[in-house]
Amino acid sequence: MENIEYNRILKNYNLIFKKSLPEINLQGSPERCVYRVCVKDENNKLYILEKILPAQLKRKQEIINIVQELRKKKINKVPIFLKSQDNNHIINHKGQYWQLSEYTHGMPVIQPDYLQDSEKGKRLAEFLIMLKKSKIKAGSTFSIKDYVSKITSDIERHDHKYYYDFSKIKEYLESGFFKNYDEIPVSFNHGDFHPLNVIWKKDEIKAVIDFEFFSDTLEMYDAANLVGCAGIENPAFLMKEGLINKFIQRIQKAHIYSPVSYHNFVDLIIASRFGWISEWLRKQDKEMLQLEKDYFYLLVKNKKKINKYYGF
Repeated sequence: MENIEYNRILKNYNLIFKKSLPEINLQGSPERCVYRVCVKDENNKLYILEKILPAQLKRKQEIINIVQELRKKKINKVPIFLKSQDNNHIINHKGQYWQLSEYTHGMPVIQPDYLQDSEKGKRLAEFLIMLKKSKIKAGSTFSIKDYVSKITSDIERHDHKYYYDFSKIKEYLESGFFKNYDEIPVSFNHGDFHPLNVIWKKDEIKAVIDFEFFSDTLEMYDAANLVGCAGIENPAFLMKEGLINKFIQRIQKAHIYSPVSYHNFVDLIIASRFGWISEWLRKQDKEMLQLEKDYFYLLVKNKKKINKYYGF
């Protein structure tokens, strides 16, 4: 992209473009947009410029709206999206759609070393506690029960060689978790909450990013996704001092979730892995698919131990 285009785009936001900084590695998934780059204005302030598809417009505006609602609730560790001269967050420049947000500098998360970091676990819990106490509503719902069924059906049609293994996981969930499903409270969830979707300054959260999958769903979905993502890197830390242990202890202390949610927590971790299973199938990542299968059996085998360890 020529500088003149950057100039014109940023001019819409009352900013004067100085230079682009493609060498800056931006956190979060690059698949959330067509193109993104860090840009600097004349005052040396940094921003993230993102090009988005027309099909993404509705969801991107919903994300901006929910982030603004969170800020109104004093949950400020979220992205700041800029408004244009026309009072719009998303602009149309030559038939292409763009949005601009403030850049937040952070420190990289070292995998799997972060699993030992109890303080990070505490901070992650505190963010979810704020979300829960805000009583914010997403305006849309997500059923992990329906999603598991959909992904399993997709596997049967398109990746039949994996169907037996993952249909067994679905059968396991149907035997207990899905029977309890309607008893579990629903609340707002980020939808993809884990340590890599957080911008950190040492052990302090500077911003939580990538709200693409936010919804009203089972109240402990974010907690399950976080524990599931951390635990698969080294399952020993599911019942060991470190990030996971401190995270769970802190949310327990806050008394924000119901007993039925804790009772079904391990099964919710298993169900939440279907989002990742879908990703590995899309990429045909055989190694990760095998790892997910092994992780399932490990969680089932150790479910009683985990529940006893945390007093669920």
